[in-house]
Amino acid sequence: RARGGEEAAADVESTPAYQEFARRHLVDEPSLLSESSFQLPPEELIKLAKRFLATEAPEATIDGGGAMMTEDFRFVGPVIGPLDKDEFIATKDTVDFFRSFPDATAGFHHFRVDPFDPARVWFTARASGTHTGEAVPGSDAALLFGEVSGKRFTSPPQACSLLF
Repeated sequence: RARGGEEAAADVESTPAYQEFARRHLVDEPSLLSESSFQLPPEELIKLAKRFLATEAPEATIDGGGAMMTEDFRFVGPVIGPLDKDEFIATKDTVDFFRSFPDATAGFHHFRVDPFDPARVWFTARASGTHTGEAVPGSDAALLFGEVSGKRFTSPPQACSLLF
């Protein structure tokens, strides 16, 4: 952990060494974003990212039917993928995760536009849930999750992105 408080509150930001560090290593995100020629402003891209998650992601509660996916769509996850558009649509609901973890939440937060790639929205997921639901016997979920355990999980933060 980083230390805060009085020990860390020394005015290092005004020192020449800090100024050199900042010039060399810290990105001026507002300047980069203001130079972007991408046709959509950051606020609109973030709104579209949230709409995509609500309609196209495995957690979606509104069926988008792939309408927000381009023909060259690719899903690449830490365990699953890469999947093209058709493969993603065909498999996103094959493991009925929410039946086994009915209180699960993806915990999406910290939406931001990438200053180096202004067509990309980054966000963080920090899922949590409790294994209180029974999977369909013989299903992939039953094989993955087993008998109801009542155990709660909280995942570590996961960086995710969407490219528009």
